[in-house]
Amino acid sequence: MTRGLERPAGLDRERSRGSLSVGAFVGTLMLLLAYTVLPVAAVQDRAQPTSPADLGPARELARLQKYEEAELLLSELENVHPDDPSLLLLRGEVLLAINNPKKAADVLAHAAEVAPQKLRVHFGLGAALAALDDRAGAVAAFGTEIELNPDPEIRAKARANRSVLYERDQRWSDSAAEMEAILAETPDRPEVFGDLAQIYLKAERPDDALRAVERGAERGLLAAPLFVNVGAHYFNKKAFDLAATAFRRALEAEPDLAQAELDLARALDRLERKDEANSHLRRYLDLRPNAPEASEIRKRLAGSTKATTAKSK
Repeated sequence: MTRGLERPAGLDRERSRGSLSVGAFVGTLMLLLAYTVLPVAAVQDRAQPTSPADLGPARELARLQKYEEAELLLSELENVHPDDPSLLLLRGEVLLAINNPKKAADVLAHAAEVAPQKLRVHFGLGAALAALDDRAGAVAAFGTEIELNPDPEIRAKARANRSVLYERDQRWSDSAAEMEAILAETPDRPEVFGDLAQIYLKAERPDDALRAVERGAERGLLAAPLFVNVGAHYFNKKAFDLAATAFRRALEAEPDLAQAELDLARALDRLERKDEANSHLRRYLDLRPNAPEASEIRKRLAGSTKATTAKSK
C-alpha cells in the first residue's frame, strides 16, 4: 500500500457523559441544578430561627433561572436559619449555578455537617470540590452520595463524575470500574458502553474495549465508529488480523461507513491479502469518490488491473 494509505485513523467520539447527566456522562461535571425545584417540607414562619425556612420563593426564582436573585434571597434567609439543611442545599446548588464553587463548597460542607444523611448534599459538594480541582475530596463526596442515595439515576451520575475525575488522573482502571458499576446496576444504558470502551482503549485494553462495544451494540449503541476505534488501536499495535475483524464488525453495523472500508483495506494489505484489499478500496471510492486519497487509490487499482491482465496472458 502506498504511503498515503499507511495508517488507519480511529473515528473521534466525544464521551457522552452529558447523556447521563455527567456527557460525559463526554467530560463535564454535572451539577444537577434541576433538583433545585424539588418539593420541600411545609412552609414555616421565617421569623422563627428554629423552624424551616420558607424556600418557595427562592425555588421559584431558581426554576426561572434567576439565580442571582435567588442567591440574594437565600443569603438573607441563611442569616435567620443558619442550620437549615434544605436551605443550605438549595443555596449551594444556586451558588454552583452562578459559578461560585468556593462559596458553594463552604455552604454545602456546612450542610453535610448539620445533616450528613441528607440526599444530594454530598453530590453538590462533590461538584463544588471538583470545580475547585480538589479531586480527592470530590471523589470522596460523590462516594458518600452513592452510599446514601437509593436513586439509581443519581448514583449513576455520581459514579460517572468519579469516572471523569479518575480519568483526569489517568487512573484508567478506577475510571472503568465506575462505569462497570453503573452498568451492573442499570445495564440498559448503551451510551455508557461507548464511554467504557474509550476508557479501555486509553488503558491499553483493546480486548475489553471490544467486548464493551459488543455489549453496547446488543442494547442499541451506535457501535460502528467505536468498532473503527478499536480496529485502529489493534492496527497501531500491528495486530492486523484483529484490526480487520473489528473493521468488518464496523461495516456489519454500518455498511456505508467509508472510513471502515478504507481501514479494512489497509489491514488486509498488511496481511498480504491484496485482492481483498482492492475490493474494499473500490467500495471506498464508491462511497467517497472525491476523497483526498482517491487519485492515489485509482492509480493503485489501475496498476493492479494491468498486472492481473499481464499474468493472464
